[in-house]
Amino acid sequence: MSEWGKHKLNHMCHCILLQLNGWYFAAYFLAEILIFVYKGILLPYPPANLILDIVLLFLFLGLETLRIFYGQKGNLCQQSLSLVVSMGVLVPCAVLSVYYLLLQTFVLRLEVTLNAVLLCFHSLELLLGLVTVSAFSRYTLLRKASNSRNGIELQHVVINPPPPHVLQKPRVAVKGGERSNKCCDVCIL
Repeated sequence: MSEWGKHKLNHMCHCILLQLNGWYFAAYFLAEILIFVYKGILLPYPPANLILDIVLLFLFLGLETLRIFYGQKGNLCQQSLSLVVSMGVLVPCAVLSVYYLLLQTFVLRLEVTLNAVLLCFHSLELLLGLVTVSAFSRYTLLRKASNSRNGIELQHVVINPPPPHVLQKPRVAVKGGERSNKCCDVCIL
């Protein structure tokens, strides 16, 4: 497999994992809200702790949304900086997940399962994020090195080539024996 083929494979796996994590976290957030309603009604949950846990859950929602947004943006735009920001925001998200796994006042078995799966998502995303950032950096360096060997210095490296229809020459229309370059596609004269 070529270097670009490996690069695309890493890119796609990370993108799919971010998409799946977005859907999983939406379900996780709804389940946690329902669990807190259950805990608040049936368990002797101290009101101050319940409010703290709910506020932290909404903070978790904001951080996770930000992290997934920057991860997808970095993947689609092939920007290493956005992916690094996404992996940096992953640290407080993992800490909050561990908090909900171990440190809240009452932890249900369902929460243990939900948070364990979320931590698995986070660890896989960290691993694939590091591989993708290294692939983006390596590919960009290879492109710059090959362009400098050819005597071409570029300020901005274009990774995706233009579509084939942009590279085609316009068709020449013949009107009454004269050649005209005004028409590019099918001409009926």
